[in-house]
Amino acid sequence: MKIRPYVDEDRNEVLSLHHELHSFEWPLRSLRSRSPSLSKEYFEKEYDDIMADEDCDWMFIVAEDHGSLIGYVFCLADKELLDDPREQVHVLDIMVTEDARGEGVGRTLMNAVEEFASDRGITRITLDVLSANERAVGFYKKLGFETAVFTMQMIMPT
Repeated sequence: MKIRPYVDEDRNEVLSLHHELHSFEWPLRSLRSRSPSLSKEYFEKEYDDIMADEDCDWMFIVAEDHGSLIGYVFCLADKELLDDPREQVHVLDIMVTEDARGEGVGRTLMNAVEEFASDRGITRITLDVLSANERAVGFYKKLGFETAVFTMQMIMPT
């Protein structure tokens, strides 16, 4: 496995991985869009905008094995102004293919996030995870993450 920076030539494979991530979330979030264009729209709105902003400090790396991408992480160094003015690194997305899960890819990607934060003197890393994604929640807890915020929802009958 090789960890390396994202390059534009990775875009289609990353879009495919992002679509796989959203496909996994469909049973966990009944309202999640199933549109095939969702990943492309999200990438353009979030990733492209951040990468084009010279004031943003971000890291986008991929995990590659035998010439194919098996995972990626995109994170951003930012300030949390509402709760605490300290800087933080926020993981926007991390994804590891189903076949590569349990092989240390996610841990390696998160180690890179920790190094990114450490290089900047940042001591807090945040991320969002669906509470129903028990495997991911367990993974993050093993890494030392703790629950900081609950987002609750109620779906009104139509």
